[in-house]
Amino acid sequence: MFAMHENLATTREVNDAKGAASCTLSIAPMMECTDKHYRCLARLLTRHTQLYTEMVVDQSIIYNQAQVIGPAQSYEHPITVQLGGSDPEMLAKAAVVCERLGYDEINLNVGCPSPKVVNKKKPSACFGARLMTDPPHVAKIVARLQEVVSIPVTVKCRTWEKLRSMPAADPPTSCALQIGVDDLDQYEHLKNFVETVVEALGPTAHFIVHARKVHPIVRSVPQRLCVVHASTVICSSRFLAFY
Repeated sequence: MFAMHENLATTREVNDAKGAASCTLSIAPMMECTDKHYRCLARLLTRHTQLYTEMVVDQSIIYNQAQVIGPAQSYEHPITVQLGGSDPEMLAKAAVVCERLGYDEINLNVGCPSPKVVNKKKPSACFGARLMTDPPHVAKIVARLQEVVSIPVTVKCRTWEKLRSMPAADPPTSCALQIGVDDLDQYEHLKNFVETVVEALGPTAHFIVHARKVHPIVRSVPQRLCVVHASTVICSSRFLAFY
């Protein structure tokens, strides 16, 4: 539910900076939970946290934005809208709408394990965690998003599980990830994914760590040890986020 960031920001920094990396605490995007009412409650509890919307599918925003997503409220900042989808152009159109509605950041969902999004009959229509099996395509998406919006673009995905034999490394950016897709749960898979996407995101890249694998879905026990190892592996990153 909550995501803790490594860097500690002052009250003024949190209020002035509109980006997830500026906050000490983030409230994770949760379907059928982090709606406008929940976010209002969260903001009543604290002004010093990054808020996220629920995941919103790109087509829903493009064709029915009035009912699917409203303008960001003044009390919600900083607030990130999380987008779901796989088509770079559709996501770009949705991102433009979100920026126009006043959201501070676009987060691409590459971590949702739901069969509804990862097991569609048409492979090209799959999104969420399924995108992690195609790093170049994710890089293409985020590159396109950055072309059409001026607000930050971040990625939520999954990370690896088998860490004991993992080599030391210093990825150049912070990570917003989850643990493994199918059999792609080795360190090298994660390393390849991050390095590929970082080339598109550039020096402001930000990823989010969720310590669970895609399978078994939803009710798997959080791999807390993985979070500890992840924090050491990505120690050179400027910002770390853990779910």
